[in-house]
Amino acid sequence: METKLKEQQLKVAIRVRPLKDAEGACAWRLEEDGSVYKEGEEPVPGRTAFRYDAVYDEAADTRAVYEGVCRELVDGALRGVNGTVFAYGQTSSGKTFTMQGGDTYGASAPGLMHLAAEHLFAAIEARPDTDFLLRCSYLEVYNEQLRDLLAEDGTGDVQIREHPTTGVYVEGAAEAVVTEPGGMADALARGERNRAVGATAMNERSSRSHTVFRIVVESRPRECAEDAGVLVGALSLVDLAGSESVRLTGAVGQRAKEGGKINTSLLTLSRVVQQLGEQAAGKGHVNFRDSKLTRLLQPTLSGKAQIAMLCCIAPSDGYVEETRSTLQFGSRASKVTLKPVVHEVLDDASQLRRVKRQLAELLKKQEQLEKEGATGKTGELHELMESNAKLEADLAGQSEAMAKLKKMIVVGGAGDA
Repeated sequence: METKLKEQQLKVAIRVRPLKDAEGACAWRLEEDGSVYKEGEEPVPGRTAFRYDAVYDEAADTRAVYEGVCRELVDGALRGVNGTVFAYGQTSSGKTFTMQGGDTYGASAPGLMHLAAEHLFAAIEARPDTDFLLRCSYLEVYNEQLRDLLAEDGTGDVQIREHPTTGVYVEGAAEAVVTEPGGMADALARGERNRAVGATAMNERSSRSHTVFRIVVESRPRECAEDAGVLVGALSLVDLAGSESVRLTGAVGQRAKEGGKINTSLLTLSRVVQQLGEQAAGKGHVNFRDSKLTRLLQPTLSGKAQIAMLCCIAPSDGYVEETRSTLQFGSRASKVTLKPVVHEVLDDASQLRRVKRQLAELLKKQEQLEKEGATGKTGELHELMESNAKLEADLAGQSEAMAKLKKMIVVGGAGDA
């Protein structure tokens, strides 16, 4: 069941990374009202002058970016509203640093992914009257191939399918159930070890793939009718590989091939964003099928979610055209109209609902076994002993199963699952 919310525009913010020593002068100026201007030139909208929802200069830390760009979307996921945050920009513009931070989880420079995990669990802790179930997945698009970064078998090959009712989904992707922020960080670190990276002249650890880290949040009041629905919201954090210029990266061979695939998929994403903006004015068709990336993101881009686009730029005068291209992409994205909805699941499509039902069934069975053990009729001694042993084994099995299921449910405050 879907409940429509108020229409809104796609939110666009700009983040500028600090200049490196050998990069020359800064070519762009940011203003507090969200404007970006090319230094030393007359303001021409779409060329040397742009306006966004927010801008963050090199002095702003990632937590400030999170509060301004992501917090609203994480709160939405807790209410059953899907949300997606994109990090877009040329290679070596600070996208992965923004998403994942500069060090390990819990250290001095957490990324948006870690801050989102902290926010989610803090919100859960403040709601002791509600049961939650959180699960995450981690996918990458590398050379137009979709891979599961959390796959146990090491291959990670998965397929995009489409259900006639529920729409586009990924078949066979692993999901990790998480019950604490550290568990989410572990899943992220495990996926990063499998991600495709490589060195270029601009970045010694350049991302060679697009990744989507997805957190699904299911929730339901602890005291509610048995047939009450479960709110299901998903937060997707998309770290796009950077657009590349061979002139700057010096890429050859495999790196050049990867760069070509990256640029092609980003060009397709740019076309889709433009088509979405035109669709708001009643024009045209959106070609989601033109790349694996846009096909994977179709459920989000189709408009029933909250979306924030964080455009990362390198301000050097050596990258003027690359930065201008990123700023123009952000301007096109800001024209997209969204119609987010609240998702409430009324059947066993919700994993939380299935787990709670299984717990209730196991508890009922355990009570029945205990009752049978207490009222067993007398008979031969060895038969009675065998019967009791079987009852004890069944009870132990039921208790172990219930303990595993309870560990999947996250509860706030000091209440028990």
